[in-house]
Amino acid sequence: MLGFLAAVITILFNFTQTSSFRRYKRRGYLDIFLFCYFLTVASLIITSFLALGNFSHLHHGYLFSAMLASFANNIMQIGLLTFVLCNVARSAAKEI
Repeated sequence: MLGFLAAVITILFNFTQTSSFRRYKRRGYLDIFLFCYFLTVASLIITSFLALGNFSHLHHGYLFSAMLASFANNIMQIGLLTFVLCNVARSAAKEI
């Protein structure tokens, strides 16, 4: 998932010269996007630590539940970032 996030940020920065990206940035949406991006990276790191803890202590059901909840949270965050990126890319493609 971290590789996907690296691709997302690379694609986003390819649109920096478009007017739709500048409008997106001017309205403050880029700051919100980057906050969500870094929150997603932090959540993925937490999920990996929960997974390591779960595999080192196999008899703790609460660690497994926390790992599954964190994984579901990560999937939703990545879906949100993908949705935003697709909308920015679509409006940038209309300019071309």
